[in-house]
Amino acid sequence: MASIKHFKPLPPSKSLIPALYVPGFFLCDTAMTHPKVTVIGSINCDISFTVQNFPASNETILAQGSCLSMGGKGLNQAVAAACTGAQTAMIGCVGDDTFGHKSMTYARDNALNTSGLKTSFENPTGTAGILVNQSSDNMIVVAPGANADLTPEDIHAHKALITDADIVVAQMEVPGNAVRAAFDLARKAQVAILFNPAPATPEANALVPYADIITPNESETQTLTGIYPKDEDSAHRAAQALCTMGAKTALITMGATGCYLYTKGHGTLIPAFPVRAIDPTGAGDVFNGVLARCLASGDDLPMAARAASAAGALSVMQAGAEGAAPTWAQIQSFLRQMKPE
Repeated sequence: MASIKHFKPLPPSKSLIPALYVPGFFLCDTAMTHPKVTVIGSINCDISFTVQNFPASNETILAQGSCLSMGGKGLNQAVAAACTGAQTAMIGCVGDDTFGHKSMTYARDNALNTSGLKTSFENPTGTAGILVNQSSDNMIVVAPGANADLTPEDIHAHKALITDADIVVAQMEVPGNAVRAAFDLARKAQVAILFNPAPATPEANALVPYADIITPNESETQTLTGIYPKDEDSAHRAAQALCTMGAKTALITMGATGCYLYTKGHGTLIPAFPVRAIDPTGAGDVFNGVLARCLASGDDLPMAARAASAAGALSVMQAGAEGAAPTWAQIQSFLRQMKPE
């Protein structure tokens, strides 16, 4: 098997570690036992419905099943990082309601530092309606609710959670000015920044230059660059465009195709693991949370991407985002099973 070029790691809080990827299977060997990850993001109550087919316009259909769970991109990513051993803190906002109380309990039960979570008395906890069809495709609509109440002042009130972290993660389900405030603090403290531009709102474009690594999916990539990454060539061009916009590294998630890693002028497609998907909801969030954990631990980019891909694959094999995040032991076991003879 071809070798991987390794660069001498810098402290994770100072730099992400680039490495040229050569296809192959390997396990992650993290140097830091309990890396510090801080997530700035959304907390929602997810109401999911399993359907045969998505409804047409003005059509009413019966669901085959439904479930209520805690979610939101921010909470999902934070829980995924915590499940793999990271000391994980979250900065976000919930409403003063049943869903908000359940979300706070869920966060604490998953060992999150919740000192950065505030309660809004103006808006209810965010909610998401999720449809999953027989092909395991999904459609999601989100009502931000209290997520929209997160402010730059809230970020600065919890400055230490950012400046003491090894990596900071943020999405776009909370106000852009709050995300920018977090990135400004992280940049000044030389803390690595993972930017998941989901959804790819107009504000996301201006935040791309902050990203040490940016992780859009196909549709978000198209919104940001005008290029839909349907294959390796188009993914390469899209990743180049993201780096031209200012990101240091681009890692585009492409569903069943895998993910495309581009850094310092070099790119490669990392194939997805062949698994039977039941529900893809939250798979991208698990991917990002585990990716953050690995990078904060000092893993190089291809190792981190491989572990994140394994975590995402494991997450789609069960229904719902809540409880979908695997443990570090489960990820390592999965990678060993997938290692070729």
